[in-house]
Amino acid sequence: MQKPLLSLLVLMILSQLSWGYTIYEPGYTVEHYVTFSPGWSQHMTFDDSGNLYTIHKGSGNITKIAPDKTMTNFASGLHGIDDIVWTGGTAFGDHLYVNVKPNSIKKIDLNGNITHLGNITEPSFMGIDRSGLFGGNVIFGISGQDALYQINTSNQISLFNPWPTPTGGGGPEDMAMKLGNTGPLAGRMFLTGHFTTSSLNSGLFEIDTNGNVTRFTNAIGAAKFIDIDHTGAMFGGDMFVDGTDIYGSPDWGLWRVNPNGQATLFGERITNFTFGPDGALYIAQAVNGMTEVSRIVEIPEPLTISLIGIGGLMISRKRRVS
Repeated sequence: MQKPLLSLLVLMILSQLSWGYTIYEPGYTVEHYVTFSPGWSQHMTFDDSGNLYTIHKGSGNITKIAPDKTMTNFASGLHGIDDIVWTGGTAFGDHLYVNVKPNSIKKIDLNGNITHLGNITEPSFMGIDRSGLFGGNVIFGISGQDALYQINTSNQISLFNPWPTPTGGGGPEDMAMKLGNTGPLAGRMFLTGHFTTSSLNSGLFEIDTNGNVTRFTNAIGAAKFIDIDHTGAMFGGDMFVDGTDIYGSPDWGLWRVNPNGQATLFGERITNFTFGPDGALYIAQAVNGMTEVSRIVEIPEPLTISLIGIGGLMISRKRRVS
């Protein structure tokens, strides 16, 4: 009677390892989502309909993955594309905003039509202030100037925040704000930094509405990608950060950071990630020239089957207490 259970356990372990990602925190598992070419997904984002968009800097393409996993080439000719953000539900309308190195900001409608909005040298990450507390604009970094800029609905580009102080190399890497108005992270802006010549502006930081910048946690010495669990369904509304605990260390990983700034190493490093509308954490990895997208989800709690009288069964699920 034990053999089927053992076979199932072996199958589950091999299934998780086959996707080449290791989770250190118990209670979660990896599910394969899609695999496609070309490799090296630079950034990903979802629209309000559950479509996933992933950008490819080398080829200049954007791949669209529908909820039924149908994949299409959504846009092309964007060589040097560096980041992408969905602006649906805001004054910017149902568009994807992208920055394209060496010097342009563009928007793309849901039919894949591309509109050039303006020029600025070396744009890097992008984010959007949905809270309106920071002006309600699309915000992006400038790696050449090591500063933050913004673009409004009239396509006017202006300085958003001069921090970090220019240090020559690296620049701000990514930005995150929580969707919605509930939870301890609502209406707060977080920024990552990885400067090649300075540890002062490397790590995870918070910017308040007055432009003041503070280090959010001392546990992360340098960081790149960042996103926030918006639904709270599986990850408690925490932030996830691609970073290292020691500045200058080659040992990077995926960190989980709670609203109090406590950070724990969740898993090994990945190419990039984003949270989906289903509450899962979607991760991308480059594998043998292909892009492999997987979902990290909670492991379902075990079922308890109880006998009630003669011929009666009661099925219940034990809830995990964290």
